[in-house]
Amino acid sequence: MVYISLFFLFIYALLFFIPLIKLRITKKNEAPVCVKPDFGTTILVPARNEASTILHCLKSIKINDLLHLKTNVIVINDHSEDSTAEVVKKYMEENPEFPLTLISLSNNFHKKKGAITEGTALAEGEYIILRDADTTSGENWLESIISHLQKNKPDLLIAPVEMINGKKTIEKFQYIENIFLQQFTAGMALLGSPVLCNGANLAFKKVSFNAVNGYEGNLNRSSGDDIFLMEKFRRKKNFTIQYHKSIPGKVNIKPIPNFKALLHQKLRWAGKFSFRTNVLASTSVIITIVLNLILLGWLFISFFNTKKFLFAIIFFLLKLFIDTVIISELRFSGKFFREISNLVWLEFLNLFYIPMVVLSSLFLKPYWKGRKVT
Repeated sequence: MVYISLFFLFIYALLFFIPLIKLRITKKNEAPVCVKPDFGTTILVPARNEASTILHCLKSIKINDLLHLKTNVIVINDHSEDSTAEVVKKYMEENPEFPLTLISLSNNFHKKKGAITEGTALAEGEYIILRDADTTSGENWLESIISHLQKNKPDLLIAPVEMINGKKTIEKFQYIENIFLQQFTAGMALLGSPVLCNGANLAFKKVSFNAVNGYEGNLNRSSGDDIFLMEKFRRKKNFTIQYHKSIPGKVNIKPIPNFKALLHQKLRWAGKFSFRTNVLASTSVIITIVLNLILLGWLFISFFNTKKFLFAIIFFLLKLFIDTVIISELRFSGKFFREISNLVWLEFLNLFYIPMVVLSSLFLKPYWKGRKVT
């Protein structure tokens, strides 16, 4: 049992340290190159029940030089049950110079994937940039993204997403979790083996989207608009998928405010992986789950056998060390070291959180924004 435990710990470290090393040696695109692109771009913002957030998103996009960068914006209202459409219309009236279009889906049975498909069909230019309606960004965000697109011409560009930290336990938990996900996302993409991406900040060629027939084959699955699209691009020969390692190119998202909503989000994510064909992505999930179950098992055994307690503590500290190294690398704000102290008790929380999500995914169907996820 000891050797098996250490074996899984070694695989876990290897799984995260290899992308970490690649991330460390890759030069950042810190300052965007001022360019006048030779292509047009459309930013798509699918929105459902985002009346409280959509305005912040649009304002953060507007501060970018859209005219110089040949970019327009389309908000796709996906049957919102609040005043999302009214908020956008009012903003358009108040800012007539802002190249913003609002479309409302009249008969869409495919939810966010349908919204993106509809928006892509109407989009002008060579590239599409996806933004979630609850994200914000800085004044150089668009120029940073387009500079990368202009220089490298990838079919798909994965860009960073930073979670805003909070004071509540659930917010700190998500903040640190997002660092792990972003580190793994970035490192694997830079290694040429992308396994994750986030539709909150994602760009792709319109012609490439059409070449893989968009979401055809995945339209019956209500989640996974980002992952399933990346998988189709990855399987296409001669298609390039890149990562944009850049602070100006990041977007910000807020943590989910309560545990029930967070659980439903994780259940949606679990649903994505059950349909995935990427062996490396599935392996990373399985290794993480098994390692946490092993650690939980050692702690449980130590209550009945004090001789095992020392190994349980050593095993816990080794995993804590690995996680500390990971969290200290991807530091957008330079404040991540302050959060290392939170890792100790968040590690304990994770021991119960991961098994609970796995078990819940076997019996519960998640809801998201008033819809049942299939």
